[in-house]
Amino acid sequence: RLYKIDQLMIFIGDQGWFYESAKNFLTGGNFPLVGITSSHTWLHQGPLWTYILMVIFLIFGFNPLIPGIFTVLFSVFTIWFVYKVGNDMFGKEVGLVSSFLFSLSPLVIINSRFPFDPSIIPFFAILLIYSVFKWVNKDYKYFPIAIFSLAILYNLELSTIILTGVFAIIFFWGLFKRKEWIRGLVSKKIILSSLVLFVVPMLPIFIYDVFNGFKQTIVFAGWLIYHSVSFLVKKSTGGTTIGETLSFFVSQNSLLIFMPSVIISLVLLFSSWIYLLYKIISTKVRKIEDSYFLFFLFLIIPTISFILNKVPSEAYLPVFFPIYIIVLSIFFTFLMRLRFMRYPIIIVIIFIGVFNSYFLISQNYLSGPHNTYKSISQVKEVSEKIISEIKGNSYNIIIKGEGSQWESSKMNFEYYIWWVSGKEISKDSKYIFIVEQKNGIITVRKK
Repeated sequence: RLYKIDQLMIFIGDQGWFYESAKNFLTGGNFPLVGITSSHTWLHQGPLWTYILMVIFLIFGFNPLIPGIFTVLFSVFTIWFVYKVGNDMFGKEVGLVSSFLFSLSPLVIINSRFPFDPSIIPFFAILLIYSVFKWVNKDYKYFPIAIFSLAILYNLELSTIILTGVFAIIFFWGLFKRKEWIRGLVSKKIILSSLVLFVVPMLPIFIYDVFNGFKQTIVFAGWLIYHSVSFLVKKSTGGTTIGETLSFFVSQNSLLIFMPSVIISLVLLFSSWIYLLYKIISTKVRKIEDSYFLFFLFLIIPTISFILNKVPSEAYLPVFFPIYIIVLSIFFTFLMRLRFMRYPIIIVIIFIGVFNSYFLISQNYLSGPHNTYKSISQVKEVSEKIISEIKGNSYNIIIKGEGSQWESSKMNFEYYIWWVSGKEISKDSKYIFIVEQKNGIITVRKK
């Protein structure tokens, strides 16, 4: 996770937006109530990642690498938590296999070295599932933790709202069936702690909404309802197709499970899903309290939603990392228990880990869609060239080529130049530089 991170860490414009937001507040700016705009520009991501960066910068300084080290360490802690969840819900073998595969998954590792708001989503996604599992099995103190997880996930990435949908299905099903794990919530301590743990992470967003037409809450909820049913009555007018979304899903699944082969990854993925479904059907245990059935809900509903909504974005994927890997580990553990299969399957698991590591390092952590992203060494090279040209004056940057349509596209350079030289960008400067990216190569020239 730390190998050549000072050269190969991804550092794109959207990250620069959060870095700039945190830096601006610490150097005398306004307190941010929301994060960067989403793909629907009237909506913003939550501000939590900005606040995390504020704390990091305040303690350790403004070095752009430090947040990457933070997300790496957070990912290492998540490995342990994946083991705990696998162990507590399915047994020690599932816990061990899950943590091993999670620790060496290329996509998980790339994500952990990518200091951005989706990078810490896997921990909170699995914390939500674990908390719901404990709650429906009558450990009621976990209900407020589940509520807290939902608030954090919303802050980190709006698309994780689908997990709120799964949670709502479970809650209202329990209410309808008058389950004991619903009646057990009627406690002042549980209700108050749930309210506090929800309101505190969401408070900046609520304050923002009061002065901005409640776009982040009421309007967003209405849009979600409309968007969920519109594809049934509305003809497609172009844009991303389900086929393109599936193609994206397949390629990313290879990076998650077995980097050298898309086919092997796909076979393993669907075999594990089929086994999980078989396990539920054959045991006739279809209660939410059952760990297999609960995991199936958190697997299938978000996956179907991802495909039907046609959102092929890497930012939407981290929520799936621990879910898919634990389901795969359940399947491997089943195979290990078959006669004469234990040691061959252990060898296969080790083989997956070794080859994933080899391919990831040999391709410089930038395989697949990530090869269009800027590494911090590229940002450094361009920034230092600009610094040498401006000779202590202000400057401006115009982005051409890939990503130039986004307002944040130059903010990684802007932050790096400020960190090294202390100079801020200025639209009125006579020192104007054209930065262009094409096929992963970045060029810079003075206008």
